[in-house]
Amino acid sequence: MRTLALETSERVGSLAAFDGDQLVASFELAADQRTAAVIGSAVGDLLHRASWRPADVQLVAVTSGPGSFTGLRIGVTFAKTFAFAVQAEVLACDTLDVIAAGCPESQRVLWTATNAQRQQVFA
Repeated sequence: MRTLALETSERVGSLAAFDGDQLVASFELAADQRTAAVIGSAVGDLLHRASWRPADVQLVAVTSGPGSFTGLRIGVTFAKTFAFAVQAEVLACDTLDVIAAGCPESQRVLWTATNAQRQQVFA
């Protein structure tokens, strides 16, 4: 299944294209760029790198928090709109679970935390 993955809840956003479980292309949004201003063109660049047309996307996975409220709204809105336009499914993924999935497997308990600003953390 061809999947477009969006992460917009953190200070630095990222996009990825997967064909099954294989990473085809990825793109990081610079911290100084406003996600709303660049997400459309960034997805276009990502699809170009993957040699996909928008209609090739079958699933749009998007992080659903915790994280930046504005970033989450941008990501979820883009995901739902894009998926509607290309008739793809949408999958919401917990941000902390996505971070944990990127860590090497171990026998130990894994606690995931991210900066919630104002001297607080999401965990």
